Amino acid sequence: MRYKTPRIATEDRPINRASPTIEREVLTGLVQDQDASDIEERFARALDKYKIPYDFQVSKLAPYNKPGEYRLDFLVDADWGQIPVAIDGEYAHKSAEDKEKDQLKDFEFMQKTGNKYEPVERISFTELMSQEDADSFVMEHYL
Repeated sequence: MRYKTPRIATEDRPINRASPTIEREVLTGLVQDQDASDIEERFARALDKYKIPYDFQVSKLAPYNKPGEYRLDFLVDADWGQIPVAIDGEYAHKSAEDKEKDQLKDFEFMQKTGNKYEPVERISFTELMSQEDADSFVMEHYL
């Protein structure tokens, strides 16, 4: 088992932020009144900008915090169907082992929901480093 040193929040790098925020950028830390990371908030703002409906932190397959729960970061309502979206941050989902677990989890979700949704789309934090990046990503993938 590997031991990790916990990250300590600092003034320029709060605990739920992947990187220091851009000086002009003002983030609330919330999406639909729920705690959100900077990359989740940028993605939500981009969806809002283009008037694309979505739900944030959606529990599927089992009730919230119960065994078997699959929590989606976003469930985006695109013209062609509902797209489950997982935002992969800088620290989680990084290793090959983490990515393999994510793929298995996504596959099981698709199987258990009877392919009711589009495949889970995983978005790397590198695609959402600024609001302009997030806007471009949403425009290219959902419009």
